[in-house]
Amino acid sequence: MTLRVTGNLYRERTAQSKDAIAIFSDSGFISFDSTDLDPVPLSEVQISERVGATARTIVFPDGAMFEAGDNDSIDAWLVHCGQRTSWRHRFERSRPLIGISFVAIALIMLALVRWGIPAVSDYIAQRLPPGVDATIASGALEALDDGVFEPTKLSEAKQQTIRERFQRLAPIHTATDFQIVFRSGGWIGANAFALPDGTVVVTDQLVALAIHADELASVLLHEIGHVVHRHSLRQVIRHSWLAMLSLLIVGDVSSAGTLVLALPSVLVQSAYSREFETESDDYALIRMQEIGLDPVHFADFMERIERCAVAGEDVLPECVQGDADDRTDTASGSGGWQKYLSTHPANAERIARFRQSH
Repeated sequence: MTLRVTGNLYRERTAQSKDAIAIFSDSGFISFDSTDLDPVPLSEVQISERVGATARTIVFPDGAMFEAGDNDSIDAWLVHCGQRTSWRHRFERSRPLIGISFVAIALIMLALVRWGIPAVSDYIAQRLPPGVDATIASGALEALDDGVFEPTKLSEAKQQTIRERFQRLAPIHTATDFQIVFRSGGWIGANAFALPDGTVVVTDQLVALAIHADELASVLLHEIGHVVHRHSLRQVIRHSWLAMLSLLIVGDVSSAGTLVLALPSVLVQSAYSREFETESDDYALIRMQEIGLDPVHFADFMERIERCAVAGEDVLPECVQGDADDRTDTASGSGGWQKYLSTHPANAERIARFRQSH
């Protein structure tokens, strides 16, 4: 079996090529017409693997290289000389195997996102030093102050009262330095955030919705639960892994960069997972029962937030003081208040759980 294949011949240490015809002999040698190259046995050349219709390259001992696109002829000659085509080429030509591969990759990616990333993220979060928490929290609060929050309008006396209650609620035997800070919520309205270093941010609008001090205390315990379980840090790390996966899959650096360590965006726009909310609810409920705080206050506050968070300032007092069953008129309107529920979803199941613990 002798083949004649047309291609481009590159001599050693030159980028210029010339048209050439390679002769693949029946005895397993490669030579050229009209060149001074001696025939070379197959065992002394390097032939690149076939990748689709990409031109193959044959590298000779003296550094010369022959490039040809007649892959089928070269494959046939290699088989004649006793060499099988590569498993990669056989794989890429098998539609069933390609289909199975796509399904397997999809399942692996799903498992990685559903179980792998959370597990690895939680492992990392639990072992990061406190200094990392402080750095991330400081940067997040600065970003929120620049783009979201406004200075608090609460009186110093009101702030001090809440701050003293918060310190009594915060865990004692812990290395975390718990503190509470106040901001006017701007466009996010009634809300509260727990930063990784133990800082809990409470907006004026959320304070305004609390009729009873124990209602606000119940929400503070919920936020402390987020800190204890390091939810915000775990959330950021999970987003970072997803960003890196996005980068690996689509190669879009800009889209990945919007997620990596974007704690302000996580806090303002994304809800915690159901798992995280349940853990914080568990913490708050246990602590409320330990210190004699009626869990019904949490349920009452969640229902009022759901009813009044979108109420305008002109009707807010009436909404706050109104009947708890009168929810339709105020909740269906539009206003400048952003629901606390947007990042802390208060569904009927959670509310019922706290009422049943009453």
